[in-house]
Amino acid sequence: MRNIKQHIKIFFNNILLFKNEKRLVALFLMFFLPLLNGNSIKAQFYNGSQMEFGKNRLQFNEALWLNYRLPKFDIYYYQGGSELAVYIALSANKFIEEIEDKFNFTLEDKIQFIVYKSMSDLKESNIGLISDEHYNIGGVTYIVGEKVFIYFDGNHKNLEKQVKAGISQAVFNQLLYGNHIGSKIKNSTLISLPNWYTQGLMSYMSEEWSTEIDNYVRDGILSGKYKKFNSLTGDDAIYAGHSIWYYIGTKYGAKAISNILYMTKYSRSVESGFLYGIGISFKSVSKDWLAFCHEKNDYLDSSSIAQNKTLLLKKIKKNRVYGKMKISPDGNFVAFTTNELGQYKVWLYNTNTHKVKRILKRKQKLEEKTDYSFPLLAWHPTGELLSIVTESKGKLNFYNYTLKEKSFEKKDFTYFSKILSFSYAPNGKLIVFSAVQRGQSDIFVYNVVSGTYFQATKDIYDDLYPCFINNSSDIVFSSNRNNDTLKFDNPRGLLVNDKQLDLFIYNYSTKNNVLKKVTHTPFANETNAVEYDKQFFSYLSDQNGINNRYVSRIDSVISFVDTTTHYRDVISSFPLTDYPRNILEQDISFKTGKIGEVVYEKGLYKMYYDDLIASNNLITVEPKNTFFVESLIKSKQKKLNNSESDSIKTKKKKNYQCS
Repeated sequence: MRNIKQHIKIFFNNILLFKNEKRLVALFLMFFLPLLNGNSIKAQFYNGSQMEFGKNRLQFNEALWLNYRLPKFDIYYYQGGSELAVYIALSANKFIEEIEDKFNFTLEDKIQFIVYKSMSDLKESNIGLISDEHYNIGGVTYIVGEKVFIYFDGNHKNLEKQVKAGISQAVFNQLLYGNHIGSKIKNSTLISLPNWYTQGLMSYMSEEWSTEIDNYVRDGILSGKYKKFNSLTGDDAIYAGHSIWYYIGTKYGAKAISNILYMTKYSRSVESGFLYGIGISFKSVSKDWLAFCHEKNDYLDSSSIAQNKTLLLKKIKKNRVYGKMKISPDGNFVAFTTNELGQYKVWLYNTNTHKVKRILKRKQKLEEKTDYSFPLLAWHPTGELLSIVTESKGKLNFYNYTLKEKSFEKKDFTYFSKILSFSYAPNGKLIVFSAVQRGQSDIFVYNVVSGTYFQATKDIYDDLYPCFINNSSDIVFSSNRNNDTLKFDNPRGLLVNDKQLDLFIYNYSTKNNVLKKVTHTPFANETNAVEYDKQFFSYLSDQNGINNRYVSRIDSVISFVDTTTHYRDVISSFPLTDYPRNILEQDISFKTGKIGEVVYEKGLYKMYYDDLIASNNLITVEPKNTFFVESLIKSKQKKLNNSESDSIKTKKKKNYQCS
């Protein structure tokens, strides 16, 4: 009975999404027809044989699978994932026509989106192991044939990138290899395409350009890595390929890409595809692209980060990803993580003895898509306890590592689907989380003493990187919300990818539902806010196209005086760094006067650890805009001018009709 009521509730919640009768009928059949035969739905996929989920891989949670069937795609999801499924339905409806137009090709076979609430749940799936189909473990998303595997990492922009990549791969496969099994086998044996070509194109189709891509491509250019283009592998091949397709789309126009693809298909050669598609050989294109990249990055000094900086570790392994750098409140230790082929470790660096000790090791090294979101680290204000959040067997685990006893205490966190970041309040009694529930990331405050939660935000907007400031009275966090008033609702039919991340402050002491908006940058993302000292807090912003460090202060000034004095907040922010590479992470311990940051430089993840500059000695800098940001500004201005021109024409037309 409970399952029947659940189906009815989901059905009526989603009626508004599908405006025409065909889709409404499809929804009705989808939700109510299965009830005639039983109370549960077992989603199956035909892949040479019928097979239920979870046959080969170890499953820790049994899932009841439901589905949406639409004209060009189907969406499969399990309990607790209906919100994600609806969002993906809206996104796919929006992007399919757009991507078909870019490829100049119309989908013939339906796409199947299989939706997971986290990457951990996705890795439990056996789909892709039941046939000889290629299981895509790289690039933007997982794809097996026409099946697109999508997981939620707490950021809707990343979710939409996966949808775009999946649609792009499906269109690409049908365009190049056909939609019949015979033609697929024949064409796949005759056409051999390098990773930079295929995965680079999918990456480009999912997101034309970004600060992150710009950072990795810039590092490849300045370090000389891209001089031997044909020898690139892995992520290097993807980023370089992405950059080449971006260059082609920018210089030759969007139509040039589809021309190259069609010519590649018929000539069965990458070189001929370029030669006949745009009239230039790939060798010439690659030389022009490299010259273009150097020209746009000539002003950057490739050695400027290392100047006056102290590396935490002298020996850095090339294949390791270093991150989650956290300085202990007493300054005696720096905790950080490493990840190598999915195997992660937690380390403690002793700042007095300069020795490194491993305290935790999990997972095996595997050649598959790696989840870098775990483990998460946070120091207790006493400096005697390091808290660690991990995922294991489909559950969240919260560890407390005591430095004196060198022992772990473990707790299971069942309240959230995923924890994205967390930090302690200065008093140690509260922990603020950015965590996922029912397909959205919100801010929660956990009371360590009582073991209870308080939910500060509850809406579809992404709320990330929370941190206590001002003696635990305020929480500063990043969000892509479009207003400063909290509304505890979950409106359906809303897409949020066009909005960048700004900084907001929530007054935890008063629980005021009106936020203070700290930044308003249409082209930039502000992230990773931490307390700088009692006056300032610091954050990272890619306002100039590179993630640099900024500081901000909020002052109260007299607004007007009548019977009482009224005040208003004045926010002052300014940049402190002008780096040629992104600051990926930062951490500050203002009590001990130390600052740490993680930078990707010359193919290595480097951790720098230095003295914090006192706020009264801070010097502002003026970072120069990258070519990417300049292009965004020009494009925005062009759209604005066109909009104003259309408005004037419409106004003149109305005046003419009136006269």
